[in-house]
Amino acid sequence: MTANVGVDCDITTTPMTFPDTGLLDRMLSTTNQVTVTCTQGTAFYIELDSGNDKIDYQLYMSSQRTLIWGDGTGGTEKIGSYGSGSEQTYTVYGLVPHRRSSPRGITRM
Repeated sequence: MTANVGVDCDITTTPMTFPDTGLLDRMLSTTNQVTVTCTQGTAFYIELDSGNDKIDYQLYMSSQRTLIWGDGTGGTEKIGSYGSGSEQTYTVYGLVPHRRSSPRGITRM
């Protein structure tokens, strides 16, 4: 009996959740994990974007938050590797930058 295993990858993650806050008077940070399981030798890339959320945030590849995790263009980086047949876990570091408060009576839209 034989079985052919095709090229296959399974990617799992959960939503990135930042701490609750009233004002963005301080930086908010959090982490999340992306887990990839690909068949042995299968090439893969992990590309991320910041979506269309109403609050600006950035995703990074390291805890120092120096390498922006993106699609490999515009100053961003992406992860590329090969499947091992086992789970490979990557940590995503998120940061909402501090925002100065608007002067009283002025609302930014």
